[in-house]
Amino acid sequence: MLRVFRIQRFNPEREPNQWVDEYTLEVNEDDKILDILLKIRDEVDTTLGFRASCAHGVCGSDGMMIDGLNRLACQTFVGDIPGRKPINIAPLKGVPVEKDLIVDMDPLLDKVKSVNPWVVAKEHKAGERELLMSQEDFEKIEDMTKCIWCSCCTTSCPSLWSDSDYLGPQALVMAARFILDTRNEDAEKIIEKVGGLDGVFRCHTIGNCTDACPRDIDVTGAIAAVKKVLLQGIDNEDKFSNIVWEKGDEKEQQG
Repeated sequence: MLRVFRIQRFNPEREPNQWVDEYTLEVNEDDKILDILLKIRDEVDTTLGFRASCAHGVCGSDGMMIDGLNRLACQTFVGDIPGRKPINIAPLKGVPVEKDLIVDMDPLLDKVKSVNPWVVAKEHKAGERELLMSQEDFEKIEDMTKCIWCSCCTTSCPSLWSDSDYLGPQALVMAARFILDTRNEDAEKIIEKVGGLDGVFRCHTIGNCTDACPRDIDVTGAIAAVKKVLLQGIDNEDKFSNIVWEKGDEKEQQG
């Protein structure tokens, strides 16, 4: 079948530097959008710019707006956009565009790094056995460990669109993951970072982030867990045992 792909273009060295190109291709419903972009770049227009790497939804490099939603091109099929209407493809919102579908990820990744997304074990010495945690403790953070840093959540957030200093959902998911990690002895530093003016309370629980996540992470829930830590504090005798997010709490708060 024939489908039209309408791609937003950008080239800082051209005037005008923004425009839309249309490409009509013979495709199948089980073709991935990434496959379509590769075909256009390789066979139709070699100037088209986009990022891609693993093509299996793990690297997170091919996040973009497809039919108005943030998605991974390698995980979105032509058949996911029903009908015969043109399929619109654009770069992620809220961040500078470098070329076509390529955006500057550095500001977003710098925010993630700013929350210290790693385990600090001061008493653990190099060469010793790995740091262990119970299955119960791991289940508290398992959902958050699936994050691939694609920024689909953060660039779907209206709070970030209006305030570029806001840490955003991606950084806050990483903060939650390492605050709740029972092996981490530096959780207080993360709590101090996310409790600032541009931190977790800039979240207005809109929910776009959870809808946009290609890994089905409960992003809103992770952010709510961080809010609970800030409001309840840390119980050093039974670390974080009472602040684990339970789905349904947020609906009750909103209601």
